[in-house]
Amino acid sequence: MKTNVRLTRLLSVLIGVIVFVGVLIISTCSWGTVTANATMFNGKSYAYTFPVNTNASFQNQNFNPNPPTETVKLVFIHHSVGSHWLLASEGRLRQTLNDNNYYVLDVSYGWGPLDEDVGSGTIGDHTDIGYWYNWFVGIHRDTYLSALYTTNNNAASNSSVVDPGGENEIIMFKSCYPNSELRGEPDEAPTVGDNPLRGQSSSSSDHTVGNAKGIYNDILTYFETRQDKLFVVITAPPLIDDTYADNARAFNNWLVHDWLADYAYHNVAVFDFYNVLTTNGGDANTNDYGLSSGNHHRIVTTTTPIIIEHITQGDDDMSPNTLEYPTSGGTNDHPSSAGNQKATGEFVPLLNAYYNCWKYGQCVEEAVEWISVTTASDVVSVIPGGVATFTLSVTASQGFNAPVTLTLQGIPTGTTATFTPNPITPPAMSQLTLTTTKSTPMGTYPIVVVATATLVSDTVPLTLTAKLTLTLAGQPVTHAAVPGNTRVYTLSVGTSRGFSAPVAFALEGLPSEATATFFPNPVIPPGVSHLYITTTPFVPVGTYFVEVTADAGIVSTTANLTLTVEPTITLQAQPDISVIFPGDTATYSLTVATSVGFTGPVTFTIQGMPAEAKALFAPNPLDSRGVSYLSITTTLALPVGTYPVTVTATTGAISRATYLTLLVKPVLTLTVQPYVLSVQPGDTAVYTLSVAAGEGFVTPVTLTIQGTPTGTPVFTPNPVIPPGNSHLSIATLSSAPARIYPMTITAVTRLISNTVGLTLIVLSTDQIYLPLVLRGI
Repeated sequence: MKTNVRLTRLLSVLIGVIVFVGVLIISTCSWGTVTANATMFNGKSYAYTFPVNTNASFQNQNFNPNPPTETVKLVFIHHSVGSHWLLASEGRLRQTLNDNNYYVLDVSYGWGPLDEDVGSGTIGDHTDIGYWYNWFVGIHRDTYLSALYTTNNNAASNSSVVDPGGENEIIMFKSCYPNSELRGEPDEAPTVGDNPLRGQSSSSSDHTVGNAKGIYNDILTYFETRQDKLFVVITAPPLIDDTYADNARAFNNWLVHDWLADYAYHNVAVFDFYNVLTTNGGDANTNDYGLSSGNHHRIVTTTTPIIIEHITQGDDDMSPNTLEYPTSGGTNDHPSSAGNQKATGEFVPLLNAYYNCWKYGQCVEEAVEWISVTTASDVVSVIPGGVATFTLSVTASQGFNAPVTLTLQGIPTGTTATFTPNPITPPAMSQLTLTTTKSTPMGTYPIVVVATATLVSDTVPLTLTAKLTLTLAGQPVTHAAVPGNTRVYTLSVGTSRGFSAPVAFALEGLPSEATATFFPNPVIPPGVSHLYITTTPFVPVGTYFVEVTADAGIVSTTANLTLTVEPTITLQAQPDISVIFPGDTATYSLTVATSVGFTGPVTFTIQGMPAEAKALFAPNPLDSRGVSYLSITTTLALPVGTYPVTVTATTGAISRATYLTLLVKPVLTLTVQPYVLSVQPGDTAVYTLSVAAGEGFVTPVTLTIQGTPTGTPVFTPNPVIPPGNSHLSIATLSSAPARIYPMTITAVTRLISNTVGLTLIVLSTDQIYLPLVLRGI
């Protein structure tokens, strides 16, 4: 921040005793903080010296931050975030407003008339941006607002002021943090005419930047007709998630700086609750209230004239537009007590100024001459012997045209300084060049630029650091892996010239189920090392943020890498081949294993099934992991053959397949006619064999026999293609012994076989020959 002889912009005093102001706040979330954006110049933010209303009648004017002299009735429309903000144990807004002579009423869920536009609940249930149209412009607004202007809801909560009577004068309303999920693009123009967001919640796909701007333009037409009321918009608090954070930042900046640019009256104001909550004092339970750095929306009483400051500076993390005061260990979007108290401290004096401007016109004073010097970057590092540059911007009050001379204090020995140009006439820019030598001692040097003109001056603090440099870059920055994998990052180390000390690597952030190895380690820069991260099969699914440190002793640096462990599943089948006959059922067991922490159901599908078969999985789906049984039931009409079947297990976007085989054997039958014959020695017995098989079977069937008497059996034909017959001839020898011969015929093919028994009776010479004996033998 800058210091001026006529006006001190450094907020070194805590705005006196913080006067908290109450307003009708309409909110749909629990805790909220105000976020603010500032002018960005060469990468650094600077304060706007104008109030929330940026129309000509508000800019560069003097404001009165003192409490009202008489008690003022205020109503605040809100939901859960507003409730926390009001509580004495948390945000302390109600008590602070009471202390500043505001009689505070508030409405929330369940309050008010039935919502005839939404068709369910009460009007107090609905406070999203799209619903403001119903409140202030819709066909039932008179019903809602009549109740709002006269409500005495929660009057008993006021501790130090009494009801002054009459209607509520200040209407403060706020939407909740889901309203910061604005879709679309940051620079969308306001929707004109029919707006699809009217009467819709923040979950609507029409909840976009352009449509939200259109809603606020709609309700401004009503505010213009009610100069007897002061309407205060509280911006929706930020979210932890940064998906739509840039859109929320752009929209709230539009509300603060553009929405009221052409509005001719002083009865509408904006408090950027969003901006206030986007920086903290080091953690979620420590705020940066009263600091010169950080994001703020506040009135500054140490300047002449008194100004309203809306700035973003000092938030240098990876997500500058997100909530810096989360609760529940960083997982809840409701702001912490520290964030709410910062908002109270900045809002109440600002409300006083808005009220005094609206009620008494205390927002105009003759302009005071001033100059201001700022820098885009106030800290620069340089290697001894190198050159550091700062870009300076000098501005002044309207009409100021005197030359401004720039001087410097505090540069280190062996360093020369040059301003180009110098002097300058504001508004103008000058470049400060600091040239060091190799003899410039390493260290950090606070230096001060002084801008001087007749009667007025200003200063800006700068920091020059002379040091060795060490750089570390990881490639890729993000890796994806499944449990049990190894991923490799390439780490490139660089240093300032002449530096050759070994650089050692260390790492933090890995889960216990993963190991890291650097090779080589250490490295002499400039050089390259490879980081191998190996996970076990039991590493939980999730995203792990890994910080790699490169340490050379006198200097170190870090690089941030990300390892995303994606869920995975495995699928095994037992058996992988089943052999069945048509009409049979084949059964397979399907074993599924999943990543640690994975709980999604696994669904099975099958492909390649013949039409004459049906598949059934039990169970299907399977709960995460375990065994499911696949039964494939065939009909008798199923053709013989080999059927490749694919089984797929799917969960979400992940699927795994296994390949099974269903082998359908033919049904081979063999019959003999007759199956008992009797002959005399030396005669020939003839049997007829019938071979049959399933549909589509065309493989030759070979016939063999065992147990024949002395003689030569002959099959005609052999082999046989079913369905078909073959004749078996058995010629006996005249010397064949008389006896009963049990025989076995086997029909054999590549896949299957079948057997049948038959009998040959060789009679003695004195027995009667019967070509066919009793079948029962």
